[in-house]
Amino acid sequence: MDSREAAQAVFSSMSRSLQKYLRLTRQQPYFTR
Repeated sequence: MDSREAAQAVFSSMSRSLQKYLRLTRQQPYFTR
């Protein structure tokens, strides 16, 4: 496995979890600006 492939896999999984987390936080009226 190439280091570039490993980095891509880690980045894709991290972005997926980040999107899920952002979606969860966006549903709740946590930040009121």
